[in-house]
Amino acid sequence: MRDNVIELCGDITSNVNVQLIRPVTLNGDVPVTSGSDATYYTQFTSTIDGGYDLAVNSGAGRAVFAGATPVANVQVTSSPNNFITGNMTTLGSFTWDNTGGKLTLTSGRTVSAGDDINILADVFTNLGGLVAGGTINTPWLKDHWS
Repeated sequence: MRDNVIELCGDITSNVNVQLIRPVTLNGDVPVTSGSDATYYTQFTSTIDGGYDLAVNSGAGRAVFAGATPVANVQVTSSPNNFITGNMTTLGSFTWDNTGGKLTLTSGRTVSAGDDINILADVFTNLGGLVAGGTINTPWLKDHWS
């Protein structure tokens, strides 16, 4: 989708890639589902805004986020190598489930959540920061603080 600002307020379902290359405003809760093959992906190349929930299911494909400020809650399900390349801010929780994969929070970027941050990945590379109003759960914390 290409436009100056993309406004979303319902389901987005694709059998292939989902790529949004402009700023996105959530005008309602938005579930996004891309194709289930590992070659398909979901990518937000600009910021996401709006006080609603965003749920992304990339299945076996990757997910890439350029940032969000602020949205209600973020829930991402994906498998291979994934990236957060911009600051992410949620009023509620932030959950990224890519069990069996890797998530990289790039240098100088922060995930801030008003509630919990849950990162369920085999490998989590944190080159930025995590700030939560609730608990922070990551593979590194489980390995080093159990």
